[in-house]
Amino acid sequence: MIFLAAGYKLIRSYKTDANEKDKLNDITHLVFVIHGIGHKIDNKKIIKNTSQFRDCVKWIKHKYFQGTEQRAEFFPVDWRSQCSFDGGLVEQITPLNLKKIRQILNSSAMDIMYYTSPIYGREIQNSLANELNRLHSEFVERHPHHDFKVSIMAHSLGSVISYDIITGWEPFIKRSDSSPRIHLNFELENFFCLGSPLSVFLALRQNEIFKENLNLFPMWLAKKVYNIYHPTDPVAYRFEPLVAKDYCRYKPVGIQAHGIKCDYSEVPLELIGNIDTSFEETNETFIRRIRRISTWLNNMLSSNDSKANSSNQFEINTCPLSRNSTPVENLNHRLDYILRDSIGGSASNYLSMLYTHTSYWSNYDVAYFIYTR
Repeated sequence: MIFLAAGYKLIRSYKTDANEKDKLNDITHLVFVIHGIGHKIDNKKIIKNTSQFRDCVKWIKHKYFQGTEQRAEFFPVDWRSQCSFDGGLVEQITPLNLKKIRQILNSSAMDIMYYTSPIYGREIQNSLANELNRLHSEFVERHPHHDFKVSIMAHSLGSVISYDIITGWEPFIKRSDSSPRIHLNFELENFFCLGSPLSVFLALRQNEIFKENLNLFPMWLAKKVYNIYHPTDPVAYRFEPLVAKDYCRYKPVGIQAHGIKCDYSEVPLELIGNIDTSFEETNETFIRRIRRISTWLNNMLSSNDSKANSSNQFEINTCPLSRNSTPVENLNHRLDYILRDSIGGSASNYLSMLYTHTSYWSNYDVAYFIYTR
């Protein structure tokens, strides 16, 4: 009797040999993703947000850019968990009334107060700069022969901290015992700001910045700066009117839906509504809005400046309501980019407004725009 063996032949590894085409393309663009406020409770949040954004970019690449040799990699950067701050003192002095709301404020809005304080401002800057340099050095060490560009994608307060590190601004009192400033070991190709309040901080520094006619966005900051925001994001503000005042009469550039190829450098300027009526109302609304938030921030900044007096109060002039459709001063490239209101929120829906401030991570239009830069 003959017994025939049955079963499958075991094969280790893969059936076919690997070749050069199987490996991933070299990373051509390294993007550091920097968080803003609200990461005290969950210090892994920036990792989750970056993972969300990676998934969007992966989908975009698979759908529209199959076969491309360009490869962008996004690295989360956590600056909050490295800061000790008050050692829990704020939690100890927090009343039990409205505890949940106070805890939310302590874990989010307090980061702004920490950053504008004379004690912790430098600590935050050095924490972020150290982490950026560490990640960059590790990448270079592992990929010594790669030719790649570096960009920063910063959300909310993260864009302010990043800007101050690169430009050398110190939003606090200089002390003889303060730690030395840490600089970045690399140059930026692009500086993407998402839901950024940076222009408010710059406006509050008008005595130091505007009187000296400083270039707010010099080439050594980054080759290109992009201020990306949702129309109902309550934290985001425009950049362009700070650089060229006449641009407050013009709409920001609208970001197209993903998949639509657009040369944004060729997008014509578009006036905001009727220059005599609707724009004036829009401008006044903007002024009231920026004054409300600036009053609170200015009080904190003024308390840290021994030279502060009544003449340093924040002032903003209304835009000139000129009928000329051409700005007096042209920008080298547009800075403000606004998203479609695909979420369906409104300025009167507070929950929707809060959601829009964190909606950038899962927005395919943002992913397409940043990936194609």
